[in-house]
Amino acid sequence: MAICLKMALYFILIGELFINTMSFNPMLTYTIRFKKFYVTHNFTMHHYSFDQYRDAQYINGQFTINTKELINKVNVVFNRCDSEGINCEYFQSWTVTGLCNKLKEKNQIWTRWYDSFDPPMRCPLDKGKYTMKNGTFDIRPILLWYPEATDYQWRVVQNMYADDIFIGSVVVEGSFFGYRKKDKYQIWSRWYGSFDPLMQCPIDKFNPMLTYTIRFKKFYVTHNFTMDYYSFDQYRDAQYINGQFTINTKELINKVDVVFYRCDSEGINCEYFQSWTVTGLCNKLKEKNQIWTRWYDSFDPPMRCPLDKGTYTMKNGTVDINAILLWYPEATDYQWRVVQNMYADDIFVGGVVVEFSFFGYRKKINSTVKL
Repeated sequence: MAICLKMALYFILIGELFINTMSFNPMLTYTIRFKKFYVTHNFTMHHYSFDQYRDAQYINGQFTINTKELINKVNVVFNRCDSEGINCEYFQSWTVTGLCNKLKEKNQIWTRWYDSFDPPMRCPLDKGKYTMKNGTFDIRPILLWYPEATDYQWRVVQNMYADDIFIGSVVVEGSFFGYRKKDKYQIWSRWYGSFDPLMQCPIDKFNPMLTYTIRFKKFYVTHNFTMDYYSFDQYRDAQYINGQFTINTKELINKVDVVFYRCDSEGINCEYFQSWTVTGLCNKLKEKNQIWTRWYDSFDPPMRCPLDKGTYTMKNGTVDINAILLWYPEATDYQWRVVQNMYADDIFVGGVVVEFSFFGYRKKINSTVKL
């Protein structure tokens, strides 16, 4: 009987270890990916953005507390959700009394969050306008507290009170993103550093000894744009897009918002990476030697601003890959979805979407020495 109990306990422990290992990977570095940020009741949101620097995301924004009551208590409710953030369940809650002293404490889960406000959030919290600069959480104590947190998307509701009077809420929704951080100066560094091409992990990472080209996956348009036809055509090692689409609106396009999503190798699981809002489009389209120059120069009639309705033919469309890899060398690690949302002032007209990945190959160098 004792042996059976030991074996059962053994399998339970091994099973638990297996589940946790599949969920949280200690070999990865984790960072937060914000999904939503909003306020309720006596709070007013003026603006906010999720801004990315290297692999970390931050919240920047501004909101106002519109009450004369002095906030001295916070009830934080954690809801854990599925990967889409749709089906959520209550997880646990913390009631933070003695808020004045808590906000002064350092090295807490909430320290980096509340330290990001200007003016500083010191208790009791008074009405007024608060600006958030590079707001985030310290992810390390979160994962020490609950390693399985990486399995879920989270909705964290900070309910604020003046004694027992409810004032309003600040709500953040986010998930965790794990990636392998490049380590230098390990025992194996000199061994693997001796290979040509260099052995990076995974092996398909950016290699300066290779020549890269684009491999297109999808090309489509939305809303007031109609795709007539397209093809991906290859000449030697390079691919190009040839096709034709029509802009079916009387609005004159003068602004483009380009949104970059980076995806896994199958192009299925994607996350927001960053966006560029291109105003002054007329002048931008005339600039040479930009990432977008070869793309917009491939259209007939030429895409000159403001863009009018009509049929546009693309001949050997591509982008300048050298400019992309100078901007972000790790781009070769991902498949990409690039969405070009086009506007007439603030009226959304339609989008042009391209999905692609990078292909690296060793270019044959002809010998200059005759044998």
